[in-house]
Amino acid sequence: MKLEDCKVGMKVLFGRSQGEQTLGTIIKVNPQKLKVRQEESRGTMRSYPIGSVWTVPPSLCQAAGAVATVTAQAPAVVQAPTLKVGQTVEFEGCSWADWRPTTLKGVITKINVDGSYDVYGGGHTQCKKLVKATGTRAFLDIARECQNVYNSLSPECLTCDGERSRSEVTRIAAELNRALKALFIEAGRQISEDEAYRAETENVEAPKTAANPELPILEEILSHYAALSPQNLYREGADFSAVPGIVENHTKALKALFTKYGSFISQDDAFAKVAAKQNDLPVVPVTQAPVQESKPRFKIGDLVTFQGTRNRTLTGKVIALNVKTVSINTEKDGNWRVPFGGLRHAV
Repeated sequence: MKLEDCKVGMKVLFGRSQGEQTLGTIIKVNPQKLKVRQEESRGTMRSYPIGSVWTVPPSLCQAAGAVATVTAQAPAVVQAPTLKVGQTVEFEGCSWADWRPTTLKGVITKINVDGSYDVYGGGHTQCKKLVKATGTRAFLDIARECQNVYNSLSPECLTCDGERSRSEVTRIAAELNRALKALFIEAGRQISEDEAYRAETENVEAPKTAANPELPILEEILSHYAALSPQNLYREGADFSAVPGIVENHTKALKALFTKYGSFISQDDAFAKVAAKQNDLPVVPVTQAPVQESKPRFKIGDLVTFQGTRNRTLTGKVIALNVKTVSINTEKDGNWRVPFGGLRHAV
């Protein structure tokens, strides 16, 4: 796109050709670059809010209405039905299991400016121009596709054990996150990683959300707690420089879920409630037992024995009772401070 073609108020898609492209509005035209206000969410490792202003060269922008303009000039061409992100479609493509062309079902993850569609199906994203709308898939099929995306987003798969460059990792992560959001739209709700795993391994249908409305929220809270564990954050081959951003994203998600749930809940309490609800058991909150303060069993003047240095058994008289220890005077070895548990009454 050339600078002289840019005008204030124009809708554009900005971003690198092999990276994430975002819808924006030009708010200022400078001598060499443009000021573009972000109109949709952007970012994978870090999320940039809608309304952020970017300084972008014209070469990284393209008019968002370019395809619509061309279409309007050719009314004789019969246009396909309007499709949208999250819609189930059929297309000719290849799956991971079999690379021979066949008819697959997938979900639209992105609509490109050239009229093509990014479709997630067969275990990966494919760019197609000819797609056909079809009925929504069964929940188990959608959940299995979500599990494939979750597996691909794991640090080992995403970074290919550290072999991929950072720019390629960012591009693939953005592609997979778009696929996950589209699958959520297709399913009508979010599907946690645990729920997707059960659907793939045990062929278990999702629980009725009407009977247990808190269950999906608690499962999602547990998934974020698991993602924040050191074992997941610092896996072998993971990009440690991205850990602060990952922690920030999961922390924000947890705060939003706590608000939705109505209060803060610890990982142990959430796990106990999920286990109880799934098995129709009464919920027993996981709380720490109250600490009972034990009264000192000794008093000043008592004769006691204790273990000294070099495994010697010493005998002395209690001269003071402290908070955690007892002061003892021995005639030959001076004064000692001994914990209550290390004392015995002298016979």
